[in-house]
Amino acid sequence: MTTPTPPPSPDELIQATVAWLNALLDSASADVLGVAHYWDRAQSALITAATADTVGEAVTTAARKLQIETTQARTDTALLEACAVIAADYPAWQARVEREAVYLVALARVARTARKATR
Repeated sequence: MTTPTPPPSPDELIQATVAWLNALLDSASADVLGVAHYWDRAQSALITAATADTVGEAVTTAARKLQIETTQARTDTALLEACAVIAADYPAWQARVEREAVYLVALARVARTARKATR
């Protein structure tokens, strides 16, 4: 018998959401999104994506909102790893995004800024 995998913890869902959003943003163009509204667009994409029925649809919905035609190859692994965590408890992820979208986007922004500072 196999032991069922426990659902992701709240912290794991948060980390996966930050990775998910940043992977998508790595495929987006700041020129297309506009620097002035970049993070507003990211938040809108996250909120709209969370209304999708599946994690795959969520990715497609967010990509559409961010005007991404196809993801960058360099971001696909991070995106798929984040999707696996999110899919493990998709209803909990949807509820968390609905409650904490502003916070989640702030975390993504801080992580993105820190990543750029280390380059």
